[in-house]
Amino acid sequence: GTEKLVVTQRDLQNITTEPMDDNQPHEYMKQLMRCKGVEPCFEESSLSTASGGGGYDDDENMDESKQNVSDQNIILVKLGPNQRLKFRARATKGIGKEHAKFSPVSVVGFVQKPIVKLNQDVISGLSEDQKKDFITCCPSKVYKYEEKTKEVEIEDANKCTYCNECFRKAEDLGQDPMEMINISIQPDHFTMHIETTGSLKPEQVVKSSFDVLRRKLKILKDHLKQLKPN
Repeated sequence: GTEKLVVTQRDLQNITTEPMDDNQPHEYMKQLMRCKGVEPCFEESSLSTASGGGGYDDDENMDESKQNVSDQNIILVKLGPNQRLKFRARATKGIGKEHAKFSPVSVVGFVQKPIVKLNQDVISGLSEDQKKDFITCCPSKVYKYEEKTKEVEIEDANKCTYCNECFRKAEDLGQDPMEMINISIQPDHFTMHIETTGSLKPEQVVKSSFDVLRRKLKILKDHLKQLKPN
């Protein structure tokens, strides 16, 4: 009934928090994350509103010290005439290693940096209309036509999605695409895109990830030092 509806809407709001301090003892961090009776493992909030208040989580009657949700404009419930809602909620903290619902990251992806080069000797043999036709073939607008120099230039190589439409257009124009265009990938360089649920900022996620990786490498290094050579 109403209880399930409120809980479902409340789940849409992510509790904002701060990343773990890398200086905290390992055992305390593990105990904190598994919520074995440690106080910071829970986040409590309360709401008391009557009809006409809208039931927003940022209602003026809400405990001000607990307003730490990522989006405070999500409607929990719409009240009818003479209806009233009052509850206290408790959110459990955790890490993504225990369950995916605790992961602060919703989308992550990366793309390698492209290197786009044009052979101006080949392009110079094209007519002005052919040059304009060539730049329009790219859906990402990588190329542009410079009116002053009458040349095709690269506007933004980072927009290239490796769709090969420019190669097909070069063939349609009667040119060898391998001679006209050279698209390669810059080694050891990529652009990462991270979206979070709101509980942590993307920059906090990246920094914490490096901290965890650094700590794991240190543990590995310490174990390797303990190994006896054959």
